[in-house]
Amino acid sequence: MKLKGFLLASILFCIHAAWAQTEPKVVVFDDNEGRSQAKSIFDHAENVFKFGFSEVSRGDFSFYYERHLFRHVSVELGLGRTFVDYMGTIYNTAPVPFNDNRRNSDLGLSYSLSTRIYFYEPMEGWYVDFSFKQRKYNWEYYHSNINQTAFEMDEVYASESHRLRMPGISIGSLFYLSDHLAGELHAGVRHRSDELTRYSMTQGDYRVFETEPQFIAFFGFKLAYIF
Repeated sequence: MKLKGFLLASILFCIHAAWAQTEPKVVVFDDNEGRSQAKSIFDHAENVFKFGFSEVSRGDFSFYYERHLFRHVSVELGLGRTFVDYMGTIYNTAPVPFNDNRRNSDLGLSYSLSTRIYFYEPMEGWYVDFSFKQRKYNWEYYHSNINQTAFEMDEVYASESHRLRMPGISIGSLFYLSDHLAGELHAGVRHRSDELTRYSMTQGDYRVFETEPQFIAFFGFKLAYIF
């Protein structure tokens, strides 16, 4: 209950902060001809295209598109393919290690949706992000069992999968490297739940296992093109 109350208070605070900055600030500067010009903070980029470099270690090759909506609020969509969870194998959190010689990895799908609220300027600087992300890893697995009745080997190549659902909250910063190139750093917490689909030789059918949801910390880096 305390955690839910904290998250709700955080959301309300961020929404209030975004709406509080309704009046555009004006910065006056001189151009090359000496004429004064006015620039509003709302003269900002509307679109950002990104690639999630840090997610490659999880076998997640995703691209992201962020679009400014109004004031300090934007929305981000992510879509990509998964292959194998390298880090999951290293830290023993993947249900089937990618180096298991009975496993033949297939492509899976990754997607995400998030809403962002920037603290100072739209599409630049610090923000808070409320997101949902799903990854699905697919593979074929070689199962074998000795048939005691027929005195022969039963063999099955079964399509199996591991699905991760992860709503979360994070804080990050979008910073400019050049006129159109930017970097993004973020860190936060996700509420992760796992669904594992595996074939059972004894039952001759698929079984679905679900784990107890748990909170996990995460961080990442994206390289962005702004236009």
